[in-house]
Amino acid sequence: MLTAFRGVRVAVRRAMFVLALPLVPVWLVLLVEYVNRGMLREAGRWIYDFFPPFLLNFGIVLGLWLAAAALTGGLPGAFLLLTLLLLLPSILSRVQYQLLGTPVFPWEIVYGKEWLSLPRHLGEIRPQLWGGILFFVLVGTAVSFLGRRRMRVRFRTFCALLGIGLLAALYRDEPFPLQKWLKISTIPWDQAESYAHNGYLLSTLLNTAFLKVDKPADYGKESVLRAAAGLAGPSSAGASPADGTRPNVIVILSESFWDPTVMDKVRFSRDPLPFLHSLQQSFPSGWLLSPQLGGGTANVEFEVLTGNSMRFLPDWSLAYISYVNRGVDSLAGIFSRQGYTATAINPFYNWFFNSRSVYRDLGFGRFISSEFFPPVFKGPYLADSEVADMIIRESEKSDGPDFIFANTMENHHPYDPGKFAENTITVEGDLSERSKGILETYAQGISDADKMLKTLVEHYSRTREPTILVFFGDHLPSLGENDEVYVDAGYITGRNDPDYLEKMYRTPVVIWSNELPLRKDSLYLSPSFLGPWLLHETGLPGSAYTDFLYGLYRQIPVIPPRSEWEAMNIRESDLADYRLLQYDILFGRQYLYGPLKNAIIHPDFRLGYGPMTIVSAAADVPTDPAARENGAKARLTVRVNNASPEGTLLADGEALETRYESGGVYSADVPPVLYEGKKTLTVQVKVIDAKQVTIAETAPYPLELSGF
Repeated sequence: MLTAFRGVRVAVRRAMFVLALPLVPVWLVLLVEYVNRGMLREAGRWIYDFFPPFLLNFGIVLGLWLAAAALTGGLPGAFLLLTLLLLLPSILSRVQYQLLGTPVFPWEIVYGKEWLSLPRHLGEIRPQLWGGILFFVLVGTAVSFLGRRRMRVRFRTFCALLGIGLLAALYRDEPFPLQKWLKISTIPWDQAESYAHNGYLLSTLLNTAFLKVDKPADYGKESVLRAAAGLAGPSSAGASPADGTRPNVIVILSESFWDPTVMDKVRFSRDPLPFLHSLQQSFPSGWLLSPQLGGGTANVEFEVLTGNSMRFLPDWSLAYISYVNRGVDSLAGIFSRQGYTATAINPFYNWFFNSRSVYRDLGFGRFISSEFFPPVFKGPYLADSEVADMIIRESEKSDGPDFIFANTMENHHPYDPGKFAENTITVEGDLSERSKGILETYAQGISDADKMLKTLVEHYSRTREPTILVFFGDHLPSLGENDEVYVDAGYITGRNDPDYLEKMYRTPVVIWSNELPLRKDSLYLSPSFLGPWLLHETGLPGSAYTDFLYGLYRQIPVIPPRSEWEAMNIRESDLADYRLLQYDILFGRQYLYGPLKNAIIHPDFRLGYGPMTIVSAAADVPTDPAARENGAKARLTVRVNNASPEGTLLADGEALETRYESGGVYSADVPPVLYEGKKTLTVQVKVIDAKQVTIAETAPYPLELSGF
């Protein structure tokens, strides 16, 4: 009898062991997604909606599960080890998502330190989530113990080899290209959405590819300081006003801004860029050799603001997403240290390209994103005219000089006919109707960009405040699939065109000033040299790094892709010091900064116009009890300083359907269930973004009610 019982027990353990090998990884994937998504229903829905990514997440955990079993010699130890390995980063990622709307990325752990502060916010996780985690752990532990058995050395070796081989195959996506077969792709400009599609573990694995930045062999403090001093150019060219006045510096990155009139086989019914062309006659202007084509705006912005180059970073990487995870000095920091108000203006979501965190790390004091713009659109995006108005308003508000870096969005792709309510420019040439329609839409968009430039120049021409405007395009537009409009127009023959780089990566730049006597230079430079050039030509103080970059610019003004270095007589040794300094700034110990490295991030960085405060609040409460019983609503009116048009009114923590009026006034109807029988109502205004993260808010305001 005892022997039979033991036989049954052994058989059950074997069966549970066999079942646990595939089922526990499924359980652990579900646990990880439950923690990251916050709800079991959402985790289950993800498996149903995105089954191919789920399969690869399962493969990752299966590989780890087999390797852990081989290491510990059994399933119980493997489960506890793997649970600890997966659960800790998942919990921290959940905390960060609740705070910022983004998960914890691998580069934040490797290159940054801010994730170390996340444990102090563990108390913000819902108790129900902790209960769910405990349930998952207890069930997984029970299954593992039921399936425990002694693993022989040969079997452990087999599991180890199989697990490591599986992980290597998934990481390299070979010999079987599963990502291609399953149509797995990432959304590099919106990593939070990419994680939502592909799952936490697969997304993390895919993102480790962007950690491959080689350390220079001679990296060290002495080599960094030597490199910085070796090519330092003069700090200024003497263009600064004699009285030492500090001019406003306004830099505008115009989305997909290019000059299509360079296509000699295409004719426009009118010049889409008359004002730009007039400025080019009298002011410094020319071309930037962009590192991007058709997209990747943030990489161009990264080069212009920081002076760093995408040529030393992995192909297809996004610097803002992967490599700006701590204080990185920029034009914003340089001007802030001179008493400027440094403001970033971007008419798109605060979380896009990780902008909210990046602008803080670059030394900006404020960031005005689309959540703070009046909802005035041209096509699907906020109008360029609104960005111009925002620049003017913000520069007029501050007492001293301003540094403003602004993006536009109106002319973002797509360019299909019908994007704008009306096209006022027609295109002629030997083109298909589709190509004509796309070009006409694009021409309408850049025409508005040209008008924006004119608005700014005319405004600052009237003011007595010295101002410098820098206006440039980030990349050429994506006109149809596979450059079809460019080919159809005869501008290029295709991707193999011998002049493809020169024709498809050059964007216009012009610099205007209302007082400084700028030389009418003909420019052709990389975006990373634009800031150093500007500081030198205007006589404004820069930094050791911008001085170095200006010295390098005088020798090598344009840095093309590595494949073109030989053709342009550039040796790798010519750029070795540049690469060394950039490594120090982004990945090293920041020897170049010295004591400055702890003072780059602005201590009072905030989103929006300034602190939101409630000035006054009033509630018009129905006095008739019968009306209240029939559901009559109270009308709540609140006036707020530094208000956002996208603000939401809350009454006792409940969000109300909010109306925004001019002058910072919000109003909403309050149902009786929220005010009936109360003497006070706690009122608050919050700005909540598309990720459901509160990015600005007033303090709670106690409002006394009358009528009871």
